[in-house]
Amino acid sequence: MPDHSQDIQRHYSHGNLLTRILDALTASDKDIAAMKVDDLYGIDQMHIGGVMATRKLATRASTCSDDKVLDVGCGIGGTSRLLASELGCRVTGIDLTEEYCRVAADLTDRTGLASLVRFQAANALDTPFENAHFTQIWCQHINMNIADKEGLLREMARVLKPGGKLILHEIFSGDHQPIRYPVPWAPSESISHLCSCQEYRDRLRALGLKELYRHNHSDEALSWWENRAKAIRNNNINALGPQVIFGKSAPEFGPNLIHNLRSDAIRVFEMIWEKPSSTVNVNA
Repeated sequence: MPDHSQDIQRHYSHGNLLTRILDALTASDKDIAAMKVDDLYGIDQMHIGGVMATRKLATRASTCSDDKVLDVGCGIGGTSRLLASELGCRVTGIDLTEEYCRVAADLTDRTGLASLVRFQAANALDTPFENAHFTQIWCQHINMNIADKEGLLREMARVLKPGGKLILHEIFSGDHQPIRYPVPWAPSESISHLCSCQEYRDRLRALGLKELYRHNHSDEALSWWENRAKAIRNNNINALGPQVIFGKSAPEFGPNLIHNLRSDAIRVFEMIWEKPSSTVNVNA
């Protein structure tokens, strides 16, 4: 299977991201010398539905301060910081993009959460953690860049404790292809690796995991993007948005994602899976 990791890092990494974020916060009258977690919510929740989607999923997953969480594809740390600040979780965030991890660590230190959250650059297919290490694993919009779905899910099952939960908020392929690019995860199909939700579920079952919850979030995702597009058209959107992360390509994302959701080229699902207490076959 071809290794596109360098192409993926080039797509996400821009070299001056921290400066852009601090400048955008300053332009929005945020005090970067006394930064609060919610100052960043307009920038760091890099998934459909934003902060409310994360909070609702955490409630559904019964995430609490006792949980030891792995945030896979953590981006600049939005979900990690939210879970730590609002629920008291200890969180480890990993991302393939080294710049994201550096920025995530800096912002986390500035918001006073460094004792609860740490970040490191790592490949989700080969994480540096021991078996059965985490009680919850969060994946929000990360599978789209990973061709080896079986390898990804096997690795997640390996590092998840028995009785632990895999929390998924992911984009999948719909029945009508192709999708329209660019989208936030890819400028073209070269690094876009969508599969159907059913294929994902089949692979999880094959690993012995049990589905606790599944919701087709596509209608809500479409409404969320339509509302964002309306705000942009009415010039009712501030400097804290995806353009801070993605730069000049960001204005194309909304119209393309709206098209892809309306045409059923993509679907968005929330799912929670549990690793049973019995041994899961992660080496199959």
